[in-house]
This record gives sequence, structure tokens and C-alpha cells, in this order.
Amino acid sequence: MKRILCTGAAGFISSWVCRDLLKRGHFVIGVDDLSGGFHENVAPLLAQYPHQFLFYKQDVGNYAAMKETMLAHRPEIGVHCASNAREGASFFSPHDITYRNAMIGATLLELGILHKMQRFVFFSSMSVYGEGRVPFDEKAKRAPVDVYGVNKLSMEMMIEQLAPVHGFTYVILRPHNVIGIGQSMVDPFRNVAAIFCNRVLLGEPLYIFGENHKRAFSAIEDSLPCFIRAILNETLTETIINVGGKEAVTIDELAQVVIEQFPEKKVEIIHTPPRYGEVPLAFATFARSEELLGYEERVGWRESIKRMAAWARQQAPNGKPWRFSPLPLMTEAAPLPWKKLNNFTNKS
Repeated sequence: MKRILCTGAAGFISSWVCRDLLKRGHFVIGVDDLSGGFHENVAPLLAQYPHQFLFYKQDVGNYAAMKETMLAHRPEIGVHCASNAREGASFFSPHDITYRNAMIGATLLELGILHKMQRFVFFSSMSVYGEGRVPFDEKAKRAPVDVYGVNKLSMEMMIEQLAPVHGFTYVILRPHNVIGIGQSMVDPFRNVAAIFCNRVLLGEPLYIFGENHKRAFSAIEDSLPCFIRAILNETLTETIINVGGKEAVTIDELAQVVIEQFPEKKVEIIHTPPRYGEVPLAFATFARSEELLGYEERVGWRESIKRMAAWARQQAPNGKPWRFSPLPLMTEAAPLPWKKLNNFTNKS
């Protein structure tokens, strides 16, 4: 049995990771400030595993609080999922993005080193590739084009530089476009599949930014085994692995599959100019994930959308209200639906 710290534990990916680790008999310490996660994601785990799972509602960037948590439990493995993953919105909220991606990561690394954490698994992002040639390969140049990607890259580099000095092992995962049950439906700035499901239920139009933008979506059920193997396989060290879907599809294709799940709804699609700084073609290779982590697509993105839509309908037949804080740097460069949510008008 390992003692494993999971940050962002009430979020989508991390809550799935926590559940799987608990099923395998490990002791899990979950930390999340609930700024982007939901207590309902961890409540069943607290009830089912009262002696294996601890949950702390706290900011990972709170040095004093995290120091106490580390000292009390001395985790052997750190799984860092906590993040503000609003990539496009990072142009309009750089302080929060930087704090919740780079600063909390630095806090966790320093405290992990101080308290003899042996292994660190970091959930990065393919945003570090920027506008590179697709499909993005792990050996490709890292050249992010937005604030979010810059912060993810800074974390990758900190890990690479600190590991040989302080003697911990690490794996950097670059999951991308993971979808499934439990993903936040109420954040209007991230998770396009979940946004589409909620907009359909709310009777709002689906906004598609740009033309023929392509992504590769992956079901959480398909990616999760890779995440767990990366965490527990101690022979896998000092490596970076893409984890994501094999089939690149347009956002229009994604929208149509979502719409098909709600035949009783009349759905309007509005095409708008691309979001500022958005990379039109962003999908990655998957050979290393197959070779090193056994990646397989048994569920696939289409089936995942079906499951996700059924869950969303069950959660809120008429949709859920959007939950967000206004972006502090709204300008004309922001997409139309974001300006509407933020009540932005051009005052120039």
C-alpha cells in the first residue's frame, strides 16, 4: 500500500484517479480548494473508504497548510492534477492562471522534496507544443503560444531541473481533451463537450470558434488505466508521455454527436471567428502511450459523449447555471459568448 497525495481531488480527472487508487488498496490524501472541483466528486469516496481516503479542502498554494498536510501523512507519491485549465481564457486572467498552475506547483514540489516524496506525477498539457506540426510528438520543440501553456511548460522544466538535484523520480503526462462523466458542465471557459451538453439543456446556442479546428478526444475510461500505470510503475521514470485520443475530429463533428443525444431539443449552431491565440490543429501522437502505458480505446469518444450526455440530463434536465468569476481583462479580443457572460461592452 502506497501513501499517495492527489491534488485537484474533487476535479474530473483527479477524482477518477483517486477512486481507482482506492480500489487498489492505496491510502489517498486528496486536496482541493473547490474553486473548480465539486464536493460531490469526493463525497462517495469518503463514505466508501473512510479509513483509506482523507480529503482536505485547502489551497495547494497555501504553504503553511500544505506543509502540515505533508508532515502529517508524508506521502510517497505526489499526483499533481490541480490546475486552472482555462487555456483560451488565460489571455484575460494571467494572474489566476499563473498562480493556479505554476505557483501551486512550485509549492508542492518544494514541500514534497522537504518531506522526502519519492515520486512525482505531473498532469501537464499538449498546450506546451503551441503551433507545432501535428500530430505533436513528445520530442517536438516546446513552444507554447498562450499563458496557460507557458505555465505548464514552466512546471515541466522545474520538475526536470529539480529531480536530479533532489533525487525524486517523475513522469510527466500530457493528457488532452479527456471527456466523460463527472466533467464540469458549468465552466463556460473550458471542456467543450461539457459546455455543449449544458448549452443544449439550457436551450442556448452552441458556439464554434473558427473553421475546421481539429482535436482528438479521449474517454476517461480509456485514459485512466494509463494514468494509474504511470503513477504506480516505479520503473517508468524521467519520461514524458502524451495520453489522448487517436482520431482527430472537427469541433463541428463533436457538436453533431452531442446534438444527436438530445433529439427532443432544437439546437442552433453559431460559427464565430477563432478565439485569440487558439491553435487550429491540436492533436498528438499516441505510440508512446501504447508502448509504455498500454493505451487502448475500448470506449472511444463517441460512446463517451453518449454516456456523458445521459449523465448530464440526469444531473440537470434543464441544464445548470454557469459558475464563473468575471475575467479581469476583458477586451474586444474575447469571444462573443464570453463577452456576453461578462456583460462586456466596448467603452472606447
